[in-house]
Amino acid sequence: MGTVTDPAFGGLWQAGLVGSHSTTDGLVLARSHYDARNWLEAIDAFEEAGGFEGLELPDLERLAWARLWTLTPATECLDAFERLEAAAVRQDDQKMAGRAAFEQARMHGMLENESVSQSCWARGVAHLGDEECPEIALGLALAALGLSIGGDTEAAVAMAEEAITTAQRVGEPTAEAVGVYLLGVGACNSGDTETGLRELGRAMSLSLIH
Repeated sequence: MGTVTDPAFGGLWQAGLVGSHSTTDGLVLARSHYDARNWLEAIDAFEEAGGFEGLELPDLERLAWARLWTLTPATECLDAFERLEAAAVRQDDQKMAGRAAFEQARMHGMLENESVSQSCWARGVAHLGDEECPEIALGLALAALGLSIGGDTEAAVAMAEEAITTAQRVGEPTAEAVGVYLLGVGACNSGDTETGLRELGRAMSLSLIH
């Protein structure tokens, strides 16, 4: 068993992955670069190890995230998560498919493709079914993050509050930390610096604890 952590947010959220790990030198090197945040080197190594056609799902997800954090053009990032979602569906990993769809929703939201974003969000929820699970909390946190980056503070705060409540119910501390962080950002943006700094401090504490 293994866990892939999104290192670009200092471990604020974690995507719980279960999968076999190849012992080939290429994959060991690729994962090492990924863990060290050497995004370009990780991408090259994952591509050489099989790319989207030859990697197992956990490494496909690593490759998609690495592309995102290199500030790869949005179209290429979206393509990476679309292909990840399709691969997850083919292998009946609905939780990973849901995560990939939620990330597409976030990106489309930032690009102000609202109708497409909503479609991706609905698809992610459909992948996960009626079960309230950590992936739903993570999806809410991602959506709130996209709204915050897009400048819609009021909507971001409302969704962050929902993410926090859901995260507390399902035991997803990383989504809770992201939600609290966004409450802090929202408060600061609204002029309530005291509350904002307090919430940002609480978010940091949550991320360090977990």
